[in-house]
Amino acid sequence: MLPRSCLSIRPLAVILLLGLGGTTAAGALDPPAPEATTPPAGSFRGSAEVQAIEVPVQVLRGGQPVRGLTAADFEVWAGKEKQRIVGFDVVDVDSLAAAGPGPAPVTQLPASARRHFLFLFDLSQSNPTSLVRAQRAALQLVRELSPADLAGVAVFSPLRGPRVLLGFTSDRNQVALALDTLGSSELVESHSDWLGLTIGAARDELATLEARPQRETARARATDAGSDSDTVPSNATDRARDYLEMTKDLAPMEERAVQSSARDRARTFARGMADLASLLQAVTGRKHVMLLSEGFASDLMTGREGVQARQEDAPGESVESIYRTDSDVRFGDSRLQRQMRELVDEMRRADCVIHAIDIAGIETQGRSISNSAAAVHYGTVQPTGRGDDSLFVIAKETGGTFFRNYNDLTTAMAGVLRATAVTYVLTIQPEHVQAKEGYVTLRVAVRGGGQVSARPGYYLFKTPTAQQALQERLRIGAQVLEGRAGGAVHAAVLGVPLGAAGGAAGPLQTCAVVEVDGASLLEGHVGDMASAEVTVYAFDAGGSIHAVARQLVGLDLRVVGERLRAAGFKLFANLDLPPGKYQLRALVRNTVSNRYGIATGDLEVPAAAAAGAALAAVFVEPPGRDWLLVRDNSSGQPQPYPFTLGERVMVPAAAPRLHAGEPVTIWLEAPAGAAQLQAVVRRADGAVATTAALRLGARQPEAGERVLATFSPAGLAPGGYTLEVRLAEGGAAATVPFSIW
Repeated sequence: MLPRSCLSIRPLAVILLLGLGGTTAAGALDPPAPEATTPPAGSFRGSAEVQAIEVPVQVLRGGQPVRGLTAADFEVWAGKEKQRIVGFDVVDVDSLAAAGPGPAPVTQLPASARRHFLFLFDLSQSNPTSLVRAQRAALQLVRELSPADLAGVAVFSPLRGPRVLLGFTSDRNQVALALDTLGSSELVESHSDWLGLTIGAARDELATLEARPQRETARARATDAGSDSDTVPSNATDRARDYLEMTKDLAPMEERAVQSSARDRARTFARGMADLASLLQAVTGRKHVMLLSEGFASDLMTGREGVQARQEDAPGESVESIYRTDSDVRFGDSRLQRQMRELVDEMRRADCVIHAIDIAGIETQGRSISNSAAAVHYGTVQPTGRGDDSLFVIAKETGGTFFRNYNDLTTAMAGVLRATAVTYVLTIQPEHVQAKEGYVTLRVAVRGGGQVSARPGYYLFKTPTAQQALQERLRIGAQVLEGRAGGAVHAAVLGVPLGAAGGAAGPLQTCAVVEVDGASLLEGHVGDMASAEVTVYAFDAGGSIHAVARQLVGLDLRVVGERLRAAGFKLFANLDLPPGKYQLRALVRNTVSNRYGIATGDLEVPAAAAAGAALAAVFVEPPGRDWLLVRDNSSGQPQPYPFTLGERVMVPAAAPRLHAGEPVTIWLEAPAGAAQLQAVVRRADGAVATTAALRLGARQPEAGERVLATFSPAGLAPGGYTLEVRLAEGGAAATVPFSIW
């Protein structure tokens, strides 16, 4: 679980930007007054939406994944039309694991090529003791997943149906926390972000999950040990016989009530699983649903042979109701059968396979039976009417595996993990395809043959569902996990490691600057009030989320609408990060229109030993755009605005676009007494484009000096660059991206 120092999630707060003509309130700062009109200094990355369908494919021969295939080895049909493969990618999780730790591009893999594991705990068909043991087994499996794998946690309950506690994430600490607590408010301080990539931090004192069952078992044993049969009254047997005679006639009615309750639970389960499949349609890539359940009696679907027809035994009971009930018992519940077919169809269409684990047999009577159990192969199970039969059917019909009596999920899933180690992603752009009810079937063939597992199809349009909002969150969450910048709202993010507050000794403070284009944020917006939610994630190279800052910005368009549309706003958020390399990913969302944008930026936080000689640098916005500046004031002790020089407020540019030959101003925080700074400009490929000494200007002496410097990008061709600012005597460099146009 994440240490508190590494989880910096800001509480939700609304900041109303009030003011006009240079007056803003509630955390807003005034930028310098415009002096001249220049082209926009902010640079935003976007992507045009193109109808492209990604088809993940896995190929097995002799039970082993096939490596070394190329696009020429595949053929894809959409409906009856053969498609041209316009994109090809391959992900081999074994090779990623062999590469070891380091800046492997795990966090930038396409989501469609990554394995998705959803641990689904069935609370309706399982007892608490089995669930606790299932949690332990799931935690073991999570530790064995590849760094490229994504995992999520969900629960199913009869009253609330399926609930996704944690969306698919690469952060193993958050997955472990979700598995430990199953979302219990008593065990977790919930600070979930809108995408559901985090659920919060563990409380200091976690309750022992197995404490209650152990206490109850001990109490029962003590009661049994302390009982004395000689003290039982002599007439106890007579009273028991009278009680049995009195309740004998009620037994059939009680059995029917139990049967009806079990049937209702099974129906609710089937309907909820179909809803979950509809929700998972928004997630590209193969989804492995790890269903941890005790199942429901399969005779609810298949019926029971040898059941005698019953007569009317309740006042007012009609012959029709007796016949209908008898039919369900003898031949199976037709409604449940239909719902199970719908469950399987929806799971297949969503590219989901269900691996069902019968948790009723896990660690029976304190004895681990993982070594004596095996995956159940199709055709080896004889119907018994127990819950494991229903789990077997669900797994078989969706292409998954059924595991009975498994305590070690790692051993159980070894074959599945091995078979899915290599994924080929084929991209097609279908045209003039035939669809049935908006769904297009896909078929993939591979040269040389083999067992091919591929995406079965796709929808031409989004199917309206009650969970459409959750679908959108899962889809956007996948883009954030990929680190895919773009979207309808143009944004940029910049991370700046600064000296300790007030120049005191201590770790560096990291400021995230999020720049939001107002025109794209408000496009199509109706009304005088708007709100933008900004969430900044700090990912490390392994995919763990070390910090999250979240802020809701309320905007009164009657007051700030003109300024917002002309430029936009910049949000300054503090991140509590240990030394290391990160990628910041910012999600900006109009909470009314749901337009959103994603921005990414690299950040390196120096080690504490180098903090005293650390540099920080940002380009200063040239005059001409009247930005609204929003300070993160949701915390109890907000940090002061850092980009100042005396009484002057500097407006940093998160993604500056410069003109070749036009000097620009740089704000720097340097060690005290820094006399000369060297600038190195690198191209996108890392090669040095030019070097020059920065011309220093005004200073503000402190424990760490704040300086203004002038930089001239003369002679640079259009394109993207990185400016490295170093002390003349050496040391760590401050890096700032920019582009020439």
